[in-house]
Amino acid sequence: MKSFGEFSHDLQEKNVPDNPALWKKAIAKAKEKFDVYPSAYANAWASKWYKGEGGTWSVQKEEVEIDEKSLHPDLHKIVKTKDGYQLMMYSPSDGKFVARGKPQPTERKAEKAALVFASVKVDEEDEDKKPLMTWFAQFEKELKKSGGKYKDVDPTDMLKLYYKGIKPKAAVKELL
Repeated sequence: MKSFGEFSHDLQEKNVPDNPALWKKAIAKAKEKFDVYPSAYANAWASKWYKGEGGTWSVQKEEVEIDEKSLHPDLHKIVKTKDGYQLMMYSPSDGKFVARGKPQPTERKAEKAALVFASVKVDEEDEDKKPLMTWFAQFEKELKKSGGKYKDVDPTDMLKLYYKGIKPKAAVKELL
């Protein structure tokens, strides 16, 4: 029997700014502020400035064609529940079928959900490949908890604390 990994496909995603004019302004400001652009520092600073000015991001997904025949019938099934049609996928670690995603109103939509789950490459090693973004997300949560706003924080100081290895919670206390 084939493993789940043999059925998975790469799904390409790209973050795009919802306000391109504001993002161009952020890049221009980063180019003025930093000697080297593009760089990790400059892009992080530009992202921080963009978000502080109210900019938001969307995820743009590349369409991936998947042959429905590639879904092995022993690895997924659709079960009718009181909430709708639930996709169940076999989990080798659990040794049983487990629910994936939300129940769907029709069986066809549940089958489409199976195609989506099969298209996502499952690789636990990739989870921590963006430590700076993870740190920013934790920093943002801590900032909200403390009642602070991005406008109150200098992005350059924030990056310095990140590279010193300061935890987000301590960084928020230090910067506010």
